[in-house]
Amino acid sequence: MTLNDREKFILHLVSLMTMQHFGKFKEKDNLHEIVLKNRCRRLTGNDVNKIYEDIQEEMLLGSAIYEEADTLGVPINKKEPNEVDEYGVDLGGR
Repeated sequence: MTLNDREKFILHLVSLMTMQHFGKFKEKDNLHEIVLKNRCRRLTGNDVNKIYEDIQEEMLLGSAIYEEADTLGVPINKKEPNEVDEYGVDLGGR
């Protein structure tokens, strides 16, 4: 089974956004255009708008996932900082 264009778009966009967040490259506002141009040429502007609407709806409906995951994390007021890698990414006490 292969990924369809919608799934590829979401995968690559989220990956690029994550990489951008961790400083792998300069901030860009047009990440979706890069993905469309290079991997998902068959998607239209309406398709992309629908994907964004669906993601927004799922994030709202799936908020319980993030609330539960938040209870598993390290307390915000911890005393000692964790070790970070060469990119400044927290290694989580490893």
